[in-house]
Amino acid sequence: MAKDITPAGWITSWAEDGTTVSFPIASITSLTAVKADGTTGDIRAAMKDILEDLFQTQDGTTAADQLDSMVISKSEAINADGSLQTSYGFKFLSDISAATTIVAEA
Repeated sequence: MAKDITPAGWITSWAEDGTTVSFPIASITSLTAVKADGTTGDIRAAMKDILEDLFQTQDGTTAADQLDSMVISKSEAINADGSLQTSYGFKFLSDISAATTIVAEA
């Protein structure tokens, strides 16, 4: 697989119409309608499921095909009470050219 920077390459059935982005709840492993409900859901639970899927997509990609400017990391630890704590980290790297960047004077 070559490097895939398209959103649909990372989230199955990703769609956009110029103003709205959407994808089926079933595109994200473990995401449910209850978690994703805009009124009664839990954004923390929904985002955790989305982040886990993005991590798994990256993790399943060969090193040669991983994106150069985006790294997703995940660490897990067992708390003193025996519960599992999962942390996700994202790093986005951008090359900015001084010749094409306008910086406002303070």
